[in-house]
Amino acid sequence: MTNSQKRPPRAFIAASSHHNLDQVIDAIRDALVDRGYEVEIFLRKALPEDEIRDKRKMMRHALRDIDSCDILVAEMSDKAVGVGIEMKHALDNNKAVVGIRAKRADKSSTMEGILAIPVAEYDSSNDIPKLINGLLDEHERLQEEGWGFDI
Repeated sequence: MTNSQKRPPRAFIAASSHHNLDQVIDAIRDALVDRGYEVEIFLRKALPEDEIRDKRKMMRHALRDIDSCDILVAEMSDKAVGVGIEMKHALDNNKAVVGIRAKRADKSSTMEGILAIPVAEYDSSNDIPKLINGLLDEHERLQEEGWGFDI
């Protein structure tokens, strides 16, 4: 693949399935697409029936999707174990990870402790495009400075 044929960057959105975050996920997706990212939203993926029944297969599928991405955007309003696993997997595989959460949400010191960039907080989904752009700008700045994203 030549530089002129370089693929667009890919982002994986990690979010809890316990609450309705459709507007938030849509806002994150739209902000990423506006920045030229292809976006993977595992929560919305139609999976084969055997993967839905077999949680190990389902998790392996999610981790493969993360492997194909450049950055993981974690919606951290819930202290969801699955989101934490996805974040750690991304970091272990040299992927950038950024976090965003509702201002009213409880903070997870464990999940925040593995991030190079502080978590951005939103009041409503209307705040998200500006916050995502700020996170991506900071990520790009750190990359230029040679920061790694492992812990």
